[in-house]
Amino acid sequence: RQGCVWKLDANGNYVGTLLHTGVTTIKLREVSCVSGNGQWAYGQGRTGIDGGVPYRWSYATGYQPITDGSGSVMAANHDGSMLLMGSGVWIAGRGVVPLRTWAAEHGFDLTTAWSFQPFGMTNDALTITGYAIRASDGGWSPFVLDLHPAQARPLYCALGNLQGIIRRII
Repeated sequence: RQGCVWKLDANGNYVGTLLHTGVTTIKLREVSCVSGNGQWAYGQGRTGIDGGVPYRWSYATGYQPITDGSGSVMAANHDGSMLLMGSGVWIAGRGVVPLRTWAAEHGFDLTTAWSFQPFGMTNDALTITGYAIRASDGGWSPFVLDLHPAQARPLYCALGNLQGIIRRII
């Protein structure tokens, strides 16, 4: 499989651009998300290309490896300056900040009784969703981590199950 970005041309037709590293025979994997402004496409790395790190691609720059990341890019904010990755939040100019560190920087101490796997975020990366795995027995639960300032709303991480039960953990 190969990444592809589709763009509307002047005639009203969508034209696909197959993604590669700048060498057409070195194909990039499929795109997992796009920035809100549509300028950046992101995908999971491929073994043998820059150590398999995730990438970002734009018409203006072409391929750019995210050398301090790992896994796949799950979500991007509007301008692509913040990304949600399996390893945490990537911030342009700063690199990857582990999820526990990001939460602590915003006044929230994530429990170590759970391992958090993020999948989605808001534009400011202050609300993050995903699933958590309990260390004691491998049980899992969806979560919402809200890191907005306390004066805006209380900090919380809500864990729930498919029956709609929500527990607020602090």
